[in-house]
Order: sequence, then C-alpha cells, then structure tokens
Amino acid sequence: MSDRGHPMKTYDLLIAGCGVSGKSAARLASFLKREFVLLDEADSPEIRDFAASLPHAPAEVLIPWKNTDPLPFRFRTAVLSPGIRVTNPLFGNIRAASDSIMGELQFAAQAAPDCPLTGITGTNGKTTTTELTTALFQAAGDRAESAGNIGAGLSDGIMAYRRGEVERLIVEISSFQLEHASSFPVDEAAVLN
Repeated sequence: MSDRGHPMKTYDLLIAGCGVSGKSAARLASFLKREFVLLDEADSPEIRDFAASLPHAPAEVLIPWKNTDPLPFRFRTAVLSPGIRVTNPLFGNIRAASDSIMGELQFAAQAAPDCPLTGITGTNGKTTTTELTTALFQAAGDRAESAGNIGAGLSDGIMAYRRGEVERLIVEISSFQLEHASSFPVDEAAVLN
C-alpha cells in the first residue's frame, strides 16, 4: 500500500543501474518487450538518450534517484547492476519494493535457458582465459562470442543468441556479478586462482 492507502502500481521489472550491465539488461528487456522501469542514481544526457533510444521504451525512468528515497512502485523482479552493493541504502529500498532480486547474469540466462554458456571466474587471468576459450571454440567451428565482464553484457550476448548470430557464449564473471545471482547455470566452468 502507498502512504495514501492506495495500492502501489506494480511493474514487471526494475533495471537498477545504467552502467554496462544495466544498459545490457535494459536492451534485453526492451528486446523481449518486457514492461520495465529504469533507475539510476546519476543523471546525465547520455543516460536519458540511452533510455529514449530503446525500441520498447521503459514505462518509467527514475533518474537521478536519491538512494535513501523509498521507491514509488512495486516490482515483480529487480535486476541489479554489480555497482549496487548490499551496503548501499538503495539496495534496501529495492529489496523492500521487489518480490525477487537478481543480477544481470541470471536475468540474461533466464531469457535463453538453452544457450550453451561457459563461465570463467576467479582472481587472476579471467579476461585472457575467456578470450583464449572463445578463440578455441571458434577454431573448432563454433560461432562463439565472449560476454559478461569482458565488454558486452551477457544480455547483449543472449540477444545475439536468440537472433541466431552466435551458438555459444563464453562468460567472464566477476565476484560482483555473482553477488546478486541465486543461480547461474553454466555448461562448463573454470575457477582461476
């Protein structure tokens, strides 16, 4: 309920954060024609232009959003960028307004559960190993691409998979990206030291 006794509007999806992961998730939400709200603590012409450029526009754009302010809507799912740490008051406000919370990796993987994913994480050597693994799959004849922490968000890779442009994604995964994932199924995984 809102503070006036009226039910709060509920949206399907909140995309919180407009960095690389957040923009990637917003592009996927737009591609899937999901009803979503875009939120960021910062305001800039670049963020506004990005929101306006999406083919299926967000229902609401909440920028700039003060991290201590409660959210004006409810959400079935909130997709958090890795930059929104659990110590940020915004995280608590998102959790209070959302039925479930996940990171961009989990959101993307759910959009194409049949997409072969190879996950690479660890302390050192993730980018080199991801690039090498991608090159090995390509040399074997697979249409493989790198995604995740290596440049393009996984959501962008999932869109390419759904369009038939790639057949496998090699995902560089940072610990920050895993922080908000309750599950992230991969076909193969490497944990580097």
